[in-house]
Amino acid sequence: MSEGAQDEINEFFKTILQSKKLRPEDKRDLEIIAKLQSKEDSEIDEARSLAREQSRKVYTCEGCGLQVMGILAFAEHDEATGHMTHRGKKVSIQGHI
Repeated sequence: MSEGAQDEINEFFKTILQSKKLRPEDKRDLEIIAKLQSKEDSEIDEARSLAREQSRKVYTCEGCGLQVMGILAFAEHDEATGHMTHRGKKVSIQGHI
C-alpha cells in the first residue's frame, strides 16, 4: 500500500473517531480495527524490508561453492542439487541455513 493511501486511511479513521454521532462501543470497535490495521501494516513493512535484505545477500553452497544472490535463488539451487539437504541442512526463507 502506498504511503499516500495509508495516510488517507488514517485520516478516514481519525475523522470517524472524532464524530460526535458514534456510540461508545462503535468507537471502541473502530479503534481496535485501526490498531490492528496499523500492526498489520507494520508487519508487512518488516517483511518487505527482510525480503529486500535477503534478496541482496550472497549465499554460498557448501556442496559446490556456487554463490548466488538471494535466498530464493539459493533455495532453488538446493532443490535442484540437494547439496545442502544431503548435508542435513535446510534452507529456510528466514535466511538461516
